[in-house]
Amino acid sequence: MRQLVEAEAPAEVIEAARAQAAEAVFYLWEENLPVYEFFCSLATQWESTSAGMAGSIPRGLNYASVLAQIALQVDGKSRQRKLFERIQLMERAALAVLHQRLEQS
Repeated sequence: MRQLVEAEAPAEVIEAARAQAAEAVFYLWEENLPVYEFFCSLATQWESTSAGMAGSIPRGLNYASVLAQIALQVDGKSRQRKLFERIQLMERAALAVLHQRLEQS
């Protein structure tokens, strides 16, 4: 933001950047931090479908890889199942945002 102001960018550009930055802020409850960190560790496990000239469309996480990672890092079937369910919730939310962004572009 400071760089735009220093470069004397037009007011509408600065305002648009501020609005976009405000949308990027999110709050995370402490008890959700382990799930969030695990979800972030799966960044390379997304699968997508080719959309030709439009690029690719994210389909979701590769569950075989996700489950293997969970099995390596989490003890107990109940805890593993709970983590997987939470990862699926985050995946659905992420897919909704990603698909919305694709529609807007």
